[in-house]
Amino acid sequence: MEEKPLLTTKEAIETRRSIRKFKPDDVSDEIIFQLLDSARLAPSGCNSQPWRFKIVRDPEIKEQLYSAAHKQLFVKEAPVIIVCCLDIEGYLKGTVSGVQDLDEGNVIDKRIYDI
Repeated sequence: MEEKPLLTTKEAIETRRSIRKFKPDDVSDEIIFQLLDSARLAPSGCNSQPWRFKIVRDPEIKEQLYSAAHKQLFVKEAPVIIVCCLDIEGYLKGTVSGVQDLDEGNVIDKRIYDI
């Protein structure tokens, strides 16, 4: 995979986009591993790293996710879906509450645009 030049913060903000159309091509396990390997480096409260990922290719499960996602068609059409789950048991008792959602957002936001 060729290396791309780093973006400035301004460039990253201005070029960010939400993808709603997907090629029907499958995404290789190698690319998924690279994405998850990068995502795991996202910061988390108390370094708890509470995220867990589920890779979904099964059409029946994608259909269930489609229904749960208010029937957004791109959920059903994507060749693979990476579901980010949060394991709240990974947090230390007595830590600041509410950071869990921020942590999950951090790991989702630490995505790679190479696909």
